Amino acid sequence: MQKRISLLLAAALLFPVLAWAHAYKLGSIGIEHPWSSATPPNAGVAGGYLTIKNNGKKNDVFLGGSTTDAARVEIHQMTMENGVMRMRPLANGLPVPAGKGVSLAPGGYHLMFIKPKQQWKDGDRIPVVL
Repeated sequence: MQKRISLLLAAALLFPVLAWAHAYKLGSIGIEHPWSSATPPNAGVAGGYLTIKNNGKKNDVFLGGSTTDAARVEIHQMTMENGVMRMRPLANGLPVPAGKGVSLAPGGYHLMFIKPKQQWKDGDRIPVVL
C-alpha cells in the first residue's frame, strides 16, 4: 500500500474550515483531496496531487505554489511521446475552465516539489501555499 502524506493548502485568503480538512475553498475555486507519497531518504523531488474545481463563470489559471518543506513548487505535466514518457513544467500555468475541474494525479498533471528539505514520512503534513 502506498503511503500518503497530506498536503495542507493555504493561500492569501484560502483557509480550510477545519485545520486538517481535505477540501479547501476560496470564492468559486475549490481544492479537494491534496496528497503526496512518502519519499525515500534524500529524495531530490516529490509529487503532489489534488483536484481543482472552478465553480465560477470565468476561466482561471493555476499558477503554482510554495512550501517551507521544499526549495520550490512547480506545476508539471507527464505525457507519452513516441513511446517515451516526458515530464515538463507548465511555464504559463494550468488552465482551469469555468464550471469544470482539473485533476492532478500520478502520470498526468502534478505538483513537483523540488529538493524536499527532509524525507517525507507516512502521516507527515506538508504546508503548501497555492
